[in-house]
Amino acid sequence: MARKTFVQALVVGIMTALAVPSFAAGRLNDKAVEQQGKQIKAGFETWKKALEKKNLDDAVIRGAAGTIEVKEFLKNFERDISTFNERFQSTKSAGPEALTLLRRASDVERRASSQQGSAVPSEWQAFSRQCAVLAGAYGVVWPIEAMDATASRLGDKEVAGHIEQIGQLAKRVKGPADDAAKKSTTVDKAARETMKLEFESVARLAGEAANKVKSGSPVSAEVSQLLAVTSSVHGKIATLSLPQAAANDWSGVDRAAAIVAGAFGEHWGLK
Repeated sequence: MARKTFVQALVVGIMTALAVPSFAAGRLNDKAVEQQGKQIKAGFETWKKALEKKNLDDAVIRGAAGTIEVKEFLKNFERDISTFNERFQSTKSAGPEALTLLRRASDVERRASSQQGSAVPSEWQAFSRQCAVLAGAYGVVWPIEAMDATASRLGDKEVAGHIEQIGQLAKRVKGPADDAAKKSTTVDKAARETMKLEFESVARLAGEAANKVKSGSPVSAEVSQLLAVTSSVHGKIATLSLPQAAANDWSGVDRAAAIVAGAFGEHWGLK
């Protein structure tokens, strides 16, 4: 009993030491992205009205890139925002639509930043900050500069599915990993017990994190813990000779963990 208590305390210590979020902001869930889309629509209207008040919406901009009629540009911009919001409602993804919207906003952002000696209107500054948040949700650097930039995110349902897969596959690998550890000459009983408890922690944390994602609750801390403990197990079983089926299952854990880590801006790999 004393040994088990010690091992449990050790596992908790490992989780505490390793579970440090890479990004405090974490991932925006579906509801937050939907709200961000509404804020962008409202921010655009505020900026547009400020232009109309100064009669700038009738302006024509001529430059090396060609001639731009502001009124037509605003009409297309408004359409892009509406298209994104409508598409996101149905798919919870809308990566191409987000990219189109953010590219158009980036054109204005770069022009506003290049106007030396002129203050950037507060309406645009506020709108730009809203676009920056949306860009972060889609893994895009704001403002967009690269021609080959892509915008993508996983919806809550997809993320929860990958988290659940981590837990389900870890349960399947636990037994074969313990058998392999018993046969190893380099793994003692205490190390085996620690690994078994870590496997159990992976399954438990995966269940808790998946449920939080599904309910729309904050989950970044739980995901950080899940990835940290999974990474610890990852390092331990790398030294074992697993049966092929168990090795394949753990490869599935590895893939799912990398996807989840990417969705939350976390690091995945050996700690």
